[in-house]
Amino acid sequence: MVNVFRPIPDWFSWDNQGGGIAVGSLDGDGTQDLVVLMVNNPDGQNQGLYRVGKRLDDTGQVTGGWSPWVSVPDWFSHDNQGANLALADLDHDGRQDLVVAMVDNPDGQNRGLFGLAASSIRPARSPGVGRPGSMCLTGFPGRTRGSGSP
Repeated sequence: MVNVFRPIPDWFSWDNQGGGIAVGSLDGDGTQDLVVLMVNNPDGQNQGLYRVGKRLDDTGQVTGGWSPWVSVPDWFSHDNQGANLALADLDHDGRQDLVVAMVDNPDGQNRGLFGLAASSIRPARSPGVGRPGSMCLTGFPGRTRGSGSP
């Protein structure tokens, strides 16, 4: 049972078509961090964005501040039916990888897609890397990976 809902600072969207959260230790120091995904539905193309709340305490409070919102590059959908994210060390390098999923709602049948990005999450500092239609994320030291064209 949820004892209290806490606001996510600077949530700017007036119309959402999905969102999600994941919890994991992004620095590998044993403290838990919160990663939040928002799917903004402005006029035209949707936007997938995420931010990190550092150091989640045992009451659910973010005690280490929040990163800025970071765009998920290559988010192409104009209409989403949902989205989510997860953290796991998929490449066994000791750092959390971020997996992002979306449900695209084109004319006709919906389609589910996901994208992978490697290394610890940091605010984006460079343009997205990946193939057209991929869902890789920027701001990761080293490499990024995409899911390929939809």
